[in-house]
Amino acid sequence: MVDVAIHGDDLYVLTFKDAPRGHILRTSVTHPDLKRAAIVVPQSDEVIRRMAAARDALYVETLDGGIGGLLRPARVRAR
Repeated sequence: MVDVAIHGDDLYVLTFKDAPRGHILRTSVTHPDLKRAAIVVPQSDEVIRRMAAARDALYVETLDGGIGGLLRPARVRAR
């Protein structure tokens, strides 16, 4: 695990386990289970550096060949 973000009852986890460029999982804050967590941002050609959950979305900072990027790949669940 490299980074975490919490939004309501959801825990977002940036991990490099089985994903050398990183992927982001979503699980429950109250009953976390990383083995059953949903992949909300799959591994891609870009390296995931960090993330942040905002009111409207999950924002993801990436790096591709030395060039940084910002993704808004998924809306977080409304609370």
